[in-house]
Amino acid sequence: MALKIRSLASGSKGNCILVSADNTNILIDAGISFARISSSLSALGLTVSDIDGVLITHEHNDHILGLKKLADYVPLYCHERTFEAIPFKKEIERNLALADLDNGFCIKNVYIMPFRVPHDAQYPLGFCFYRNGIKAAYATDLGHVPDYIVNNLSDCHLLFIESNHDEDLLKFGSYPEALKKRILSKNGHLSNKTAGEVLKRLAGGRLRSVMLGHLSLENNRPEKARACAEDALKGMGINIEVAGQYSISEEIFYKHG
Repeated sequence: MALKIRSLASGSKGNCILVSADNTNILIDAGISFARISSSLSALGLTVSDIDGVLITHEHNDHILGLKKLADYVPLYCHERTFEAIPFKKEIERNLALADLDNGFCIKNVYIMPFRVPHDAQYPLGFCFYRNGIKAAYATDLGHVPDYIVNNLSDCHLLFIESNHDEDLLKFGSYPEALKKRILSKNGHLSNKTAGEVLKRLAGGRLRSVMLGHLSLENNRPEKARACAEDALKGMGINIEVAGQYSISEEIFYKHG
């Protein structure tokens, strides 16, 4: 039995993450085109018909771009407050699945527990996944990490976490001041430094593999994000991968035995 995470795309220009367990395949968000989702799945030996559900974290375009077409094939799991904020909600409601996005639900053999994250959206969510004693967690698009989120992420074997920007690259970069303030706010995005601090708090438990995601193309570099994570997890023997905007990532996984 194993849980697996792979990024099809991660960053400010589109997000789509694949979580798999045995014969269950779940997408987190669909922020890239349907054509790209299909081609990425094909490269992994899958089709959209193999996807058992799409979890929608929030309504920003880089997380919902491909939903219109995907709704023809796959059940969509979306909090009602997020659904109401989606501009094309009438075009996807035909395949909106009924689930308790406040208290937890199952997609086939995977139990999913959502949790709130601090971001400038209506009801943004992260997710924990459970299968036969294995736990994985996903948390991006959050401006800071209060204790309750650390508690949600604790004791996971696999973690996908945002490492959006290098603070100096952002502060001295070309973004307008208003956008810089939004990203740096408590409802914005996590810096490499803050992601590293969270990883340091989680190290020493069951954590075995980490994927850093939602990197800014302009305000970050993969080597900078990795360096912060490696410093935080030094000597722990924890695998670190970095998800890219335009490429399918390596897979992180954990299995019994």
